[in-house]
Amino acid sequence: MDDTCLADLIKKHIQKHARTYFPEINGDFVIIRKPFKGSSFKIFYYEIKNEKFVKGIFAKSSPVFENRNVGLTELQHYYRFNKLNNIPQIACPRPLDYVNDLNVQLTEAVSGEKLSNILVKNHRFFKQNNLHYISSIIQLCALWLRVFHSTSKVNEEANLNSQYFNDTYQYLSFLKGHQKYRKTINQYGFDKRILDNITGILCYIEKNRTKISCTCKNRHGDFGFSNIIVNNDTVVVLDIDSIRNEPVEQDITGFLVNLELLPYLCAANTSIFDHYKNVFLETYFDKTEVSKDTRFCLHIYELQALLKTCAHHYVVLNNKQFFVGKAVAIYFQHIYSKKFLKLLLRLQKLLSQR
Repeated sequence: MDDTCLADLIKKHIQKHARTYFPEINGDFVIIRKPFKGSSFKIFYYEIKNEKFVKGIFAKSSPVFENRNVGLTELQHYYRFNKLNNIPQIACPRPLDYVNDLNVQLTEAVSGEKLSNILVKNHRFFKQNNLHYISSIIQLCALWLRVFHSTSKVNEEANLNSQYFNDTYQYLSFLKGHQKYRKTINQYGFDKRILDNITGILCYIEKNRTKISCTCKNRHGDFGFSNIIVNNDTVVVLDIDSIRNEPVEQDITGFLVNLELLPYLCAANTSIFDHYKNVFLETYFDKTEVSKDTRFCLHIYELQALLKTCAHHYVVLNNKQFFVGKAVAIYFQHIYSKKFLKLLLRLQKLLSQR
């Protein structure tokens, strides 16, 4: 079925059930499909409106993958979170319907602004606007993630092992010598010794069967700034479609690494973002002391998140003109090298204390 046909069928379904979704509609209404971009999934956006009423609906294809999302649709995770959460300042989008014959889920559109936009516009070029407000939003993000993990159907203690490093090895392999980008990586001079040291630590953990405990729960899988919508003092988190039962530190560090790198992308004050990182961690862990094993897991998955973003930047740079790409790559090489080395030293210190 092509996109136009699918979009028309979704529109007819919404037309039929609109008053069920929004009982407050009075009088006649029209449904308008509006353009929407920015996702690998098929997503359509519609507005239901009349003179006194406007509501948006997102329609999204809803595949269930065997290796993620624990056999559920994104909509079911929204239902569960909104039902079990009792904090009004955090939420998931309101689920409206699942259209079984089209395999499409409908949610009410969330008004507000992406967290990424808020951070950039308030801190770009070393501005320092609304620091107290943004700190409170970062707290809500951490609170959302803590509640999400606490409502997980899975809660298992495990030891770190190779199955939890699959993504890490994938990014290492890419950066060490992916055929398509090997020339790019070599000409920009990335220090592969750092990557070898990261591999060495992973091998040490597996070879010596080092018992480092971690907590495996349903993790979000894409807890990034672009999936967090802020509306005044409320945070709504989208796209719970990559859930896997894995160490929760991966969600935490994905967010932390975004905070770590954003100042370098928008010329912001790094100390402010260090403060935001501390606010996030204190809120998530509820100001309790973090164990050595948890700190080790956080550092390991910080490395993974850095490897992921590093690989992404090299793909982008590969498509730029050489001199532009060269200048930017030298800048990022310096940043990534410093951060990789700092994390490696922390990991080695923790291992030596065991």
